[in-house]
Order: sequence, then C-alpha cells, then structure tokens
Amino acid sequence: MEHAVAVFKNLKTVLSHTANAALLGVSDDFGTAFDTHKLLMIPTVEDLRILNANIRNLDLLRDAGVRIAAPFWRGESIIGGAWNTETGLSEFGFSVVVQMFEIGMIPDLSHASGKAADEILSLAAARKKPVIASHSNAFAVTPHNRNLDDGRLRAIAETGGVIGVNLYTPFLTDKKRSEIGDLLAHVAHIVRVAGRESVVFGTDFDGMDAPAQGIATPNDLLKIIDPMKKQGFTEADVDRLFYRNGKRFCTQYL
Repeated sequence: MEHAVAVFKNLKTVLSHTANAALLGVSDDFGTAFDTHKLLMIPTVEDLRILNANIRNLDLLRDAGVRIAAPFWRGESIIGGAWNTETGLSEFGFSVVVQMFEIGMIPDLSHASGKAADEILSLAAARKKPVIASHSNAFAVTPHNRNLDDGRLRAIAETGGVIGVNLYTPFLTDKKRSEIGDLLAHVAHIVRVAGRESVVFGTDFDGMDAPAQGIATPNDLLKIIDPMKKQGFTEADVDRLFYRNGKRFCTQYL
C-alpha cells in the first residue's frame, strides 16, 4: 500500500513540472487541460485488496489522486468475488464501495462477478452516483464472463457511467482471431442497449496481448472510423466514441 501511494505521489510531482501533461482532478480540471491539448492521466487502481483490510487506506489513495478503482481482479478477496466467481461483495467490500461513493471515487465494474456488479449498481442507484466498466464488452455478443449482460450495460448508463469497449480477442469473439467487425459488433450492441452517450474505448492495451487484428496501438484506432461509417454510424457517433462521451463523463464526475 505504501509503495502504491508513493508511486502516485511521485507521478503527481513529475507531472507538476510537465507542461504538456496533467493528472486529471489533481493539477488541472478536465476542461482546461482538454482545451489546451494536454495529455490527461486518470490515476486508477485495479484490485482493492491493496487496502490490506484497512478501509482508511482508501482515503490515502484518494489523497494521492486516485479517482477510479476496480474492486476486483481475479478470484475471491477480502472485497468479494471477481468475474471468475459467483461471489458477491463481502461485508468489508460493501463498506469499501459505500466509502468510495462518499469520497468521490468511482467504482469500475470490469472484473467484478455478476453478483458483485449488481450489488454495486444497487448501491450506486440508491445514492445517485456513477459507476463505469472501463474495459468490458457485451455478453450478448460474446458470452464470456468478463463481458456484461444487457441489464448491467443499461444500469451503468443509467448511473451516468460509461462502458469502455475492450479489444481483447477472447472478449470480442469465440474465434481464435478477431477483426474490426467483431469490435464493431460490440460497439453497435452496447449503443443499442445503453445509448450513444455511454460508449467509449477501453482498449486494455496494457493488460492483454491479443487485440483485434490491425489494432496494436492507440494510433491504430483510427482504422475503425471508416468501417464505422460504412455500418451506418454518423460523424457525430464517431466523435462520441472517440472523445465526446469520455469528455462528458470526466467533466461531470471527475
């Protein structure tokens, strides 16, 4: 835990001396940084077992700049169950999620079990707080446990949150290789279910090694634009997916 806090604080220090980059919500507000074309970074954590069973450590992460946290990664932890389990939130996990809402930290449902996701969504709805799924796809298109069913996609959107489309082949298709068309099938389905204002790119570039064919770097995402338009997406739809939906969410909640 101490090491994680030190890493975030060091990043904050380094970026405070960098003219073309900023930590969102720490050294610049989103609107100002976006309009000046800065590289924006959002401090996040994946797997809150890092709290070491001490809920006060959540405040330390928040003070270090963490704005979004995925409570789970894999298996069961003191927080509850991840996507490869059927376990919901533990008693401690309930307390952690409630405290996240209290201090303005947004839960990320990617990696949560279905039961845990539903419990977090219920807590969010009761408190009128947003949640996101930063890198998850549509279960109805590809039935992988890391993907979200239509009810959860819709519920995330209803909180004001966004769903980040993941580029990892096993989440895109049950085939050995995935194409841009597989990716767009998930985009189209999430748009239909959750709305055009709720879809962004989640990519997962830093966490997987089998992306859709031809999409190996962030620059390659531009290859998706023409296929989107050929499938009937408008220029405004492209803008929403590439930046407007993310800008809306960050401006409103971070």
